[in-house]
Amino acid sequence: MSALRPRGGPAVIAELNHHYAEGIRKGMEALGDVPAPKLIVWDWGWRPGWGWQIIPALPKEVMLMSVSEWDVEIERGGVKSAIGEYSISAIGPGPRAKEHGRWRGTRG
Repeated sequence: MSALRPRGGPAVIAELNHHYAEGIRKGMEALGDVPAPKLIVWDWGWRPGWGWQIIPALPKEVMLMSVSEWDVEIERGGVKSAIGEYSISAIGPGPRAKEHGRWRGTRG
């Protein structure tokens, strides 16, 4: 048995999504002439800075969904902050979603 090498979250996320996409593809091939559903990869839970490592490593056939509001700067009652979750009062895309969009665009 080979020794396991330590890997970070981005490598694990990309690999798991390859396995999911492959499972969907094989399952749909077994059904024959049926339109294949698309796998949506969601960036919720990714740490800041992981996108550039994960997005280029994702399977080409998946779609990426970003949390649009993350990191949108706001000011409420004189207090400056940034959105760290969803918001119905702050409109994105924020810098993080824009960054992920740029990386998504490099995939073709």
